[in-house]
Amino acid sequence: MAKLTDLSNELLYSIVAHLETGRWSDVRALWQLCKTSRALAAVAQPALYTCVVLGQSMPETMRSLELFLRTCVERPKLAKKTRSLTLHYHRPAPYEGPDLMRHPTFSEFSKLWAVKNWDSEQNVLYQTLVLYTLLCLPNLRHLRMDTHNLPPRGLLQGMHAMRASSDAFLARLETFHL
Repeated sequence: MAKLTDLSNELLYSIVAHLETGRWSDVRALWQLCKTSRALAAVAQPALYTCVVLGQSMPETMRSLELFLRTCVERPKLAKKTRSLTLHYHRPAPYEGPDLMRHPTFSEFSKLWAVKNWDSEQNVLYQTLVLYTLLCLPNLRHLRMDTHNLPPRGLLQGMHAMRASSDAFLARLETFHL
């Protein structure tokens, strides 16, 4: 009896391409393929990163962004696969992740807002995480931000400042929904 892994990579890529929609059922199917075997993970994982949706529930707002950012930094090939990014922002619980201020690029972004007390400035931390994430996505074409409790002015100012200092920042962006 033939197995799915007996198919050529070209056929597997073709099958997986139909799951690059960003719909929850397709994301779940890609995730299940990634957990099946290393061979299928090598095919499904890049597709999993083409349409990314983060922070759909309140407790995961900061954590999901942090984990995605870490993956983008550690695995730039996956970051290059991201074409569409949707960010849902809900006022997060106090951030308990790693000390991001030690990273030089993150430190530079944080200077855009000149914040000294991070515990009271969760919105600024989120904005900095978003900017750093966007910097790691050179092929991003579609960006959607649902900022329920966050005034977008500071984030937009940061995006404009980054665009002014680097032509590569969001160079391929086609649509932006706020």
